[in-house]
Amino acid sequence: MSNKILNGVTTQLPSLEAFDEKITSLHEVKNRIATVKPFADIGWIKVNSQPLIKELQLIIDQWIEKFTKFLLDNTTQQLKNIQGFIDEVKDGIKEIPKTLNNDRDKKLLTKVMTHLRDVSQIKDKTNQRFPGLRDMIQLLKKHNVDVNAGQKSDVLVVLENSRTDLLDTSDKALGPIKELILPLQSKESDNVKSRVRQFQIKVLEFREEFRKALPYDIVETNQELINNAYVTVSQYFDKTCQMENEAKELQVLESLFELQRTNQKELKDCRSELVHVKKMWDLISLIDMQFDSWKKTLWQQIDTESIATLLKDIKTKQTAPNLASNKDIKGYRAFQALNDRVKQMDVIGPMIS
Repeated sequence: MSNKILNGVTTQLPSLEAFDEKITSLHEVKNRIATVKPFADIGWIKVNSQPLIKELQLIIDQWIEKFTKFLLDNTTQQLKNIQGFIDEVKDGIKEIPKTLNNDRDKKLLTKVMTHLRDVSQIKDKTNQRFPGLRDMIQLLKKHNVDVNAGQKSDVLVVLENSRTDLLDTSDKALGPIKELILPLQSKESDNVKSRVRQFQIKVLEFREEFRKALPYDIVETNQELINNAYVTVSQYFDKTCQMENEAKELQVLESLFELQRTNQKELKDCRSELVHVKKMWDLISLIDMQFDSWKKTLWQQIDTESIATLLKDIKTKQTAPNLASNKDIKGYRAFQALNDRVKQMDVIGPMIS
């Protein structure tokens, strides 16, 4: 929610004291340079320092402007965002639904409640920013920056008016407006609870389908099976994303209607297992390609020492069940079958030599 107020605003910056010290220091350097005589005689040479003095003063002015413009832009953007938020809330709570007889009324109720939630989350944090904004404006004035450019009145007055307007709008939204919609909120919250229960059933059904479809336990391997495994993982990644989007929409409604947020653990498990299964089939694909390349090698060209070294690396660095990277897939039958194939290849190697 803070993005509404801090959009386009730099929040990680040095203290105002540091800015003040730096700008003051630059002014002092500029004043010292101004006292330098533009002409001087050194022996028989006449020195004209005026171009250098002007260039140095120009560079210092540019740095002063860089610091002050940053502060001014940051302050102006925050004021603009605050006023924009206030106007958005005022406009959003003008019309209040009287019933929930149609979709328009329900959407209107959701819109109003969204504004109430935003106000509740933003008001206090934004109010705490006003003293800092006031200090920033006073610092800019101290260094003769025209802070009122583009403003109809003194920017400090604008700042105070914005603060008052924010508090008044917040009080109205969280007071009379909230009371007006409370009966409708209570009624609609029952509908939201019902939608959440229905979605939980849908999630459990999807989880069961997911567990049956994903290629955890395919013990055979060939290029077609590998390709099919990737297709299945990709399909259920898309389906999981769709379910997650539905879950997020319901979580937003739960937040708006002040309901306990539902934790869809089954969807988190699906996403986690998609990553694990994809990783397992990457490993299967990689090792199978290596084995296929060995099978195509002519008898006279077989390097048994190289094969033995590679097999040792595969067993110890890639497929060992006790590796931390394999802890989530070591229970899958497809992974266990891969280890069996690696062991078989390890038995065949010495026979070839």
